[in-house]
Amino acid sequence: MENAQADSNPLWQPFFLESGEKAILLCHGFTGTPATVLPLGEALHAAGYTVRGILLPGHGVSLEAMLESDDTQWFYAIERAYLEMKSRYEKVAVAGLSMGGALALRIAELYPVDACIAYAPALRFRHWYSVLAPIVKYVVPTIPWKTDRRTQQDDFLSEYNTGYEGVPVAKVEDIMRIYRMTRRDLPKIKCPLLVVQSDTDEQVHPSVADTIERRASSEFKEIIRLQRSPHVCVLGAERDMIFRRSIEFLDKYL
Repeated sequence: MENAQADSNPLWQPFFLESGEKAILLCHGFTGTPATVLPLGEALHAAGYTVRGILLPGHGVSLEAMLESDDTQWFYAIERAYLEMKSRYEKVAVAGLSMGGALALRIAELYPVDACIAYAPALRFRHWYSVLAPIVKYVVPTIPWKTDRRTQQDDFLSEYNTGYEGVPVAKVEDIMRIYRMTRRDLPKIKCPLLVVQSDTDEQVHPSVADTIERRASSEFKEIIRLQRSPHVCVLGAERDMIFRRSIEFLDKYL
């Protein structure tokens, strides 16, 4: 993952793509930027939807700024954006990648959203530091992200994979709070729900999709299982299928 730099890379900025009265709110993941969901946003916009991609507090600036932000600020950012869009548009769906997917699910638990899409939602991790972060943060403040070889291949949109190169371990506790609250309240989700999960995700455990499907109360639930995608699946080899299926889902339920 490339370092996000506000002064040189315009891709880190929030984006707004206006179209019709049906709108999609997109949220990036932990240590990421709106760039990771921009190609998805452009595909949704081309299909006739208004799309807004937000930048979470502490992201896209510096690791120092990240350390000064927290899970409450991240949630308030997506909550505020959702309420603003709900006041302006006839229909509003929430969607997000990784932690952004968990935050989108959280909004769907607390508000009557019209539809929700979670891409590789961060509700259970493969990493040891997700458990040991409260101790390790005093010894190892930052851990480099593990590089998945698939993000180095030609069929991955690496230029959009912008964010911090390392994991600020002290902030893992914050994402874990989001994870726990969202998992606890999954039965509160009643809107149409689409979950996209790679069985070979190097960050999020593949059981997450099954957990959401089993516990969410939505009458209409769809799961897309990927076989060739890394964690940032919306930039990977199966992205065109993901975009197409996302549009079909929204056309059906929004």
